[in-house]
Amino acid sequence: MNAAIAVATGWCFRRRLRHSPYAGSLCPSELASLPDLPAHEYAQLAQLGGTKTEPVLLSWTQHYRLLAEFVRLARQQLGAAPLLLLVQHQAPNHVVPLPAELLAEDVLLTHDPAPLAQRLARIGGPTLVVLEDDLRRDSHEGGANEIAVSVYGAPGPEALLDLLRASPLRACIGEIGVNDLEALR
Repeated sequence: MNAAIAVATGWCFRRRLRHSPYAGSLCPSELASLPDLPAHEYAQLAQLGGTKTEPVLLSWTQHYRLLAEFVRLARQQLGAAPLLLLVQHQAPNHVVPLPAELLAEDVLLTHDPAPLAQRLARIGGPTLVVLEDDLRRDSHEGGANEIAVSVYGAPGPEALLDLLRASPLRACIGEIGVNDLEALR
């Protein structure tokens, strides 16, 4: 067995998306217009927003769908052992409801899942699947269109690779192998 595999407590895959995992499929616009503001306030908002170079790749509904599909797949592929899914959730949209998969008892929505995942991995317990992203969902948001999927307590890196290969990301991440994963200690 590879020495890195023997001492790893988990595995992480991190990638910047160049296109949507749902490219070619239509979705309704979910952009909400800003309230009527005086012209000088629009100028101030534009200055606060800065320059956004990354494209919007997903709608809110598609983003929630992507997270829900990961949760469903993790349960299917890793569900034999106790499982806890930590999902990063920032700035929820008040118009688009969260799917039921993200509100289940084995899912914890949190602003910053990494510190909690590291602490839980150290003390042992259920297999952890951690989803983190900063995907842009509308033109007002910042973000680098990066996604990270980590698994702690799985039998090895193949569990994460299988999860990624079955996920909606397969269309935009290409072929992946163990060398594309980071060992977590």
